[in-house]
Amino acid sequence: CGFKTALVLRKLTLQNRVKIVDEVQLGFKLRLYPLDNLGDRFLLFMPKFYESNEFRLMAEFLKPDSVFIDIGGNMGIYSFMAAKHIDQTGRILSFEPNPVMVERFKFNRMINGLDRQIELAEIGVADKESSFSLSLPNKNLGGASIIVEHGEDHVMIQCRPLLDVLREKNITHIDLLKIDIEKADA
Repeated sequence: CGFKTALVLRKLTLQNRVKIVDEVQLGFKLRLYPLDNLGDRFLLFMPKFYESNEFRLMAEFLKPDSVFIDIGGNMGIYSFMAAKHIDQTGRILSFEPNPVMVERFKFNRMINGLDRQIELAEIGVADKESSFSLSLPNKNLGGASIIVEHGEDHVMIQCRPLLDVLREKNITHIDLLKIDIEKADA
């Protein structure tokens, strides 16, 4: 969106008047929730700066037959950006355990016609099969964490070892791996 539109949207959003925004950003139709997801706020108000270095690297490294794994898929933007470079000869597998973000990811994937190109695993990744309590911060659902206690809502999530999932899906190599799992990646 243009600078003036962004300023108006930002003001309305900060006044809690705009809860959902349907917008085209970075070449994708997106349903954004600026009140409760920080990444959506950045995409809405500063799309040219949102993860620009990372997206440039993806464009450099990904080829049509690449395998891209997205751990911490959020609303899907990294997987969508990978889909710009990977065709049906490659694979895109995203992991997102937060049920709210899963539904947002699925919606955005569907409205962009990427259902066949991007596979979504609705689980987390861990060193062994396990369950964790995922803390859901009200003002940044994309920042849900099993490490940081936000003191707000919680949901139990299932986690599996990455290698087990890759074997089941006959994925034998990874060309590019993105991990953003809110302090559990340390």
